Amino acid sequence: MKIYSKFFIILLFVIQNSFAASKGIWVVRDALTSKKSISKIITSSIELKCDKIFLQFRALGKVYYPTKYDIPYHEVDEELLQLLFDKAKKNNIEVHAWLNVCYIWHKKRNPLPQNHILYKSLSSKIEAPQKKITIEGYYLHPNDNSNLTEIITIIKELFELYKINGVHLDYFRYPKEIYHTSKLARTEYLIKFGLDPQIPLSNPMSFVNERGNGAYIYFQETYNNFLRTELTVALKKIKKQVKAINQDLQLSVAVKPNPIIAKHRYMQDWLYWIENDLCDFVVLMNYSKKMPTFIGNIKTVKEKVAPDRVMIGIATYNINNDEILKRIKFVDESNFSGYALFSYNNIKSNHHLYNLLKQIDK
Repeated sequence: MKIYSKFFIILLFVIQNSFAASKGIWVVRDALTSKKSISKIITSSIELKCDKIFLQFRALGKVYYPTKYDIPYHEVDEELLQLLFDKAKKNNIEVHAWLNVCYIWHKKRNPLPQNHILYKSLSSKIEAPQKKITIEGYYLHPNDNSNLTEIITIIKELFELYKINGVHLDYFRYPKEIYHTSKLARTEYLIKFGLDPQIPLSNPMSFVNERGNGAYIYFQETYNNFLRTELTVALKKIKKQVKAINQDLQLSVAVKPNPIIAKHRYMQDWLYWIENDLCDFVVLMNYSKKMPTFIGNIKTVKEKVAPDRVMIGIATYNINNDEILKRIKFVDESNFSGYALFSYNNIKSNHHLYNLLKQIDK
């Protein structure tokens, strides 16, 4: 036990003498559903010495603030929410509005509110081309006009109400399944390439037998590039609107940590996004339980992009406390713009970890 305690003391000492430009924390929407939990967000952020809060305001097609627009919302104490922003400003803590973009519903049954974005965007709902494939919840094609309009409406309203410091896009990607499509994607791809992607996606073997392997490889390349471009174009549209609201309003995206997997599996070409200033920074969701994988993702990124445009996301829900501290130490020594912990809600329930994190930089 004494050896274990000494390990933590040494590890904390090393972390305290390292530098992280920024410390962020993701606050899941559940923390906005009671007066007690809202009041603790800023207090905890101060104790943990966080200067960025990614506060979840949109999830599953619902918003968590008092909107005046025709959008499904969860009742949130307006006075306490305003107090949260006032205290954040007083303590130099940035609040970034965390919005889930493409992932809009997770259950097999449809959402009850008839003003839910799903019903406005049925032609953009991403679907499996084969019955044996199951999509991870309901996603919308990223260039769906109704969804983008709702996202921009939310950003404008949040800035008007609270003068948010930034916008943080999450689930800004396609589902994890390799094969998927939507009516909108099918139409747009058909216009550009003269082929309904449903044909090769629903029965690849039949397509190869009829048209040849070369035709299928060509389809895969052009269809993936099409999907990737659609996501990038959507980001361009959001950035344009965000900067029109306020030039200093920061735009960030939560991304898959390995840039190759992100680009080719989820169509998040985030290296291109950074190189072309389509966002101010990205936050890598580097949540692997395995330390070598965590380190490998970071080393891969350092070889490809300037680290000052990248924050490293560190999970607190799937590894033990000493592993969390090791990750913080490694990130601090890697000269990235900082790290973000996922999530506040989990840390609050892990009292030992909370106390350990409070000791950092004391």
